[in-house]
Amino acid sequence: MGDETPQELTLEQLHGIETDPESEKKASQSLQLPAGTYNSVPELTLTVGRSEKTNRAYARFFGTFKGTGDVAAAQGKAGFGLSWEARYKDDTGKADILTRLFNGAAKTYRLAMGLPEHGKVSVKDVLEYVQKYSVAVRFMQGDDDNVALAISTAKSTE
Repeated sequence: MGDETPQELTLEQLHGIETDPESEKKASQSLQLPAGTYNSVPELTLTVGRSEKTNRAYARFFGTFKGTGDVAAAQGKAGFGLSWEARYKDDTGKADILTRLFNGAAKTYRLAMGLPEHGKVSVKDVLEYVQKYSVAVRFMQGDDDNVALAISTAKSTE
């Protein structure tokens, strides 16, 4: 582009030109964090809501993450969701990813607060903890965005 004079195009000239889903996927993946474990950099943006599609309450977090271990040099933006309204897969009976992520967040909160491993805790307290304090999140790459797999205590970055 640099010093060249732009050639103007009309919308009519673009008729029949279609997008390339594979190119879009490649572009989305190029912006994602490499698979690995990252510490959140507080304070994360928190959105709490209820899905119209599933009628399930959820929390969505977004912010900056710094890599640990094999991905220590990586840093970037990512997000993840979790839900305290447990759901289980029909075919296996295993908890779905949103349930597992909330359970990991609750376990991390209990550990940080010195609470009993399986004691009751406030959903609000768990969400505020994840928002305001650094936690470790294991990410993999998805088609369009990083996918969170686990939440645990923040890892050493050394």
